[in-house]
Amino acid sequence: LDSALKMQHIPVHSISTAPGKAILFGEHAVVYGTTAVAASLSDMRIQVEMSTTDSIGELKVTFEDFLGAGGEPTVTRTSMEDIQLLVERSNDPHSAVNPDSITTEKLAQHFHSEKSEVKSGMMSIAYLVGMILPGVVWSELDNPVGLHVRIKSIGLPIGAGLGSSASFSVAAAASCLRLQALLSPNSSEQNASIISSCKFSEESESESEAMEVTPNASALHVINGWAFASEILLHGCPSGLDNTTSCYGGLVRFSRKGGEKFDNISGVPALNILLVNTRVPRSTKQLVAGVRTLHGAYTDAVEPILASMDAIALRFLSMVEELKGQDVRHDNDSERYAALVKSTGELMSMNHHLLNAVGVGHPALTALVETAAAARYDVLVGDGGSGAVLQQQGFACKLTGAGGGGAIVLSPVPFPSTTTTTEPHHNQNSAEQALVGLVDKIRSMGCDVYHSSVAGKGVLWVL
Repeated sequence: LDSALKMQHIPVHSISTAPGKAILFGEHAVVYGTTAVAASLSDMRIQVEMSTTDSIGELKVTFEDFLGAGGEPTVTRTSMEDIQLLVERSNDPHSAVNPDSITTEKLAQHFHSEKSEVKSGMMSIAYLVGMILPGVVWSELDNPVGLHVRIKSIGLPIGAGLGSSASFSVAAAASCLRLQALLSPNSSEQNASIISSCKFSEESESESEAMEVTPNASALHVINGWAFASEILLHGCPSGLDNTTSCYGGLVRFSRKGGEKFDNISGVPALNILLVNTRVPRSTKQLVAGVRTLHGAYTDAVEPILASMDAIALRFLSMVEELKGQDVRHDNDSERYAALVKSTGELMSMNHHLLNAVGVGHPALTALVETAAAARYDVLVGDGGSGAVLQQQGFACKLTGAGGGGAIVLSPVPFPSTTTTTEPHHNQNSAEQALVGLVDKIRSMGCDVYHSSVAGKGVLWVL
């Protein structure tokens, strides 16, 4: 690589994607020491691509989703010399360092003229590049280079309370880390390990086809640490739940009782859900403060509500733990999956109404809950024999995140084998058909609808 670069500039690319997240259970209550459960939105991601350029000493960032007056992506530039003045040089890119208040203020001042979302993105990129890629920033490579960063959403709405900022932070940190390894492959054992883990599989049909690789455990730890540092720049005092869920994927159990604790839960059953963005703006800070005021005024009444939310989260975790590692989707045990769907929906419904009780509901959310419940479909309860009973049920859903608008998550629907038979009257009212009608109604209400699997893969390197 070094010898090739010396002859002419050959761009080196590093591409990463990271999923968004949805809080399935426990939002708001978690502030008071209870359990929250978050899930990665495996099909809704942010991609960050980093490429070296021959524009030595320049950092160019293209925000594909932030469009200018003419509909073109926003492009912002800064110099590596400026980054040298903004961040303290890191001696070890594999050990994350959180930004202090002085660094945060310097970055904010440097990018103060940018629009809010671009300012935040530039602060994060400048910090991560400066800390993880010192060879590029301080021009210490045999052949100095510039850097072009491209950021775009792959199905993940920005600013909808679905973890887009954490997804961006994780993907940016992952791309920086891999690019650092590609530019200095022999400088450390960690870099050698990253290069080795990203080699094309012998089983792949063609190296021209994109492959996705999950970073090894050591790299994931580093990526998550730098992503948390980025989140500090973006949010001040993040819990770490969003970036941890995006980085590791799967389900994440979070509790602040006895100190902040994260437990990643992998191997859970595949679940397909709908996410609905109401487009109703809300202030997380104000909503959290409102719950705090209510808790202070009526502690004896609010505490049991919070305890019920905790019990709901724990009950859901116990259900998925029982099915952990089992291929529920494909093992023909449809009754077991249907039971999980039914119980998850009931728990979501209870959790949503409890959240309403502490003041974080909204008329737009209530309308969605009622619309989903009214979309009835047939469920065959039993083993399909003479003792089977045909029942009708609607879709359950709950707000996710801060509430007061924002997004809502629709409970998973049963797979076709649980809702249809060869008899025509069953097919006329299947879950799939009811879902199509429900999506049309939701869109007619002015909302955005997204399909995603949950609890799947976290951050990925794209080769």
